[in-house]
Amino acid sequence: MNQLIILSLSFLLVSQLTIEAEILDTNTYRYQARNDYFRSDLNDGLSQHHQSISSLQKRMEDFQLRFNAVDTAKISRLPITSKNIYQSPETIIPEASVQKAVPFQPESQFESTSHSKSQIGFYILPFIALQNPGDFAYKSPLGELEIDHDIGFSTGWRVGIEGTHLFLDTEFSYIRNQFKSLQNVALRFEGEAEGFSFLINTGAKIKISERVNFILGGGFGGMNQEIGFDLSSNLKEEESTLFSYQVFTGINFAMAEHLRVGLRYRWMRVGEMEFFTARDLHFAELSLGYVF
Repeated sequence: MNQLIILSLSFLLVSQLTIEAEILDTNTYRYQARNDYFRSDLNDGLSQHHQSISSLQKRMEDFQLRFNAVDTAKISRLPITSKNIYQSPETIIPEASVQKAVPFQPESQFESTSHSKSQIGFYILPFIALQNPGDFAYKSPLGELEIDHDIGFSTGWRVGIEGTHLFLDTEFSYIRNQFKSLQNVALRFEGEAEGFSFLINTGAKIKISERVNFILGGGFGGMNQEIGFDLSSNLKEEESTLFSYQVFTGINFAMAEHLRVGLRYRWMRVGEMEFFTARDLHFAELSLGYVF
């Protein structure tokens, strides 16, 4: 009886172990089959993903080729001096702030004063001058007696217009000088001559530099001359308006844009009077004035 029980228990144990082994084999088979399925599915997914990546990469390469072709065509049409060149932010300079360098021209400021271009200028030139009369004689009953006189002076101003090579002006001046004696005559002789003149002048300018012009010209007009003298306590006076003319030469120097300095030599001829002969006047003149 005991043996039968032991055999039964042994059979049951072997059966149980056999069943469990079969169950384990079945589960192992199922897991292996499922793993194979998952592995196949993963391979399919990876293959599709690889194909997508390859397709996208091909499309990117095609797009890059097209873009490069279009960009090359645009660059080939641009002029050589095109400004469509990339610059770093540090080197980009606003076009409005770019200033072109101007070469230094030290005398360009005098162009408007010298009127080197074809334009008309207007000027006012006050002047002062030393005056030396030439031969001058008193008409006496004994004949013409030469007069000794001191160096005189003259002052006035002129107003005119000028172009590139020519000028035209009007001149107003006052002239005065004193007499000392009659030559080779013992009689006392004292007196003075003064006059107011109005002349119209014209002439030419020759450009030496941007600042300096050489001038040459002449003019004519009238002078109201008055002479008073004392001959041996015999006071006499004569006044007359006389025709006068002159020639002159000199230089004009532009000190600034509208400021002009002039040096001029003038020779003037004044007509004769009833008691006095015609006379020559020599002027050394300095002028300083404004040019518009």
